[in-house]
Amino acid sequence: MAFLGFALTFAQAPADLFSKAPPAVDEALRDRANKFYQAHVDGKFRIADQFVAEDSKDAFYEAEKRRCRTFRIASIAYKEEFTQASVVIECDTEVLIPPKGLTSVRMPVGSTWRVENGVWVWYLVKTITRQSPFGEMKPGEGSATGSFQIPTGPTVEQLQNAVQASRRKIKFDVDKPGEGTVDITNSFPGGVKLEMTPMFAHDLQITLDKTDLKDGETARLHVKYTPSKRHARVADTFSQIRIVAAPIQTAIVVHLEFAR
Repeated sequence: MAFLGFALTFAQAPADLFSKAPPAVDEALRDRANKFYQAHVDGKFRIADQFVAEDSKDAFYEAEKRRCRTFRIASIAYKEEFTQASVVIECDTEVLIPPKGLTSVRMPVGSTWRVENGVWVWYLVKTITRQSPFGEMKPGEGSATGSFQIPTGPTVEQLQNAVQASRRKIKFDVDKPGEGTVDITNSFPGGVKLEMTPMFAHDLQITLDKTDLKDGETARLHVKYTPSKRHARVADTFSQIRIVAAPIQTAIVVHLEFAR
């Protein structure tokens, strides 16, 4: 799984993406995948090994195991007449975000499965970027044996860029009424909740049209300025609106400039 951009892609034909597996096949895969990932949650990797293909066991043994506190199967895409599948789970885990420290996030994790001897097994896709139970693995740098390294999750920079604002400044004429908008777009797959810090100003009306954003959704921040003769602002002053996207704690700060 590529955490940057949080996109999960698999080599599948369009027809395969929309094909529906027979109930018995789907139930069997879900049962095996649930037991496999539950063994990771419980830290019982010998049990998880029972669900790994023989040609992928060495890589599985050597891999660092990311721990999910909980998980759920988000989607399954079948191919090859329902003998291969791509499984995506939603993993409830923690990443280190300075200075806040460990922060809870829900991230998608992809894996590949195939039928061997009548049962579903997890296996490693033999590509330059390789799938592991908890993300992509790449050959270790300088390694002659082709050992593998598993990333611990998205970087702080990737999380901070998961929620973007169309602009960070709105400029008003201090003597005239005015309005401005900022679009805030989420690309974090687990979804975010926007929390705006309370701001009390007699001459500003600030609204956010939605606070819960799924992946790809956009909220609009609207700011309306109405000059007050009784409490007139001084020219060349600034205010700011602060919005935090939970649970990844990305902060969006919009500066308001009042000029003449």
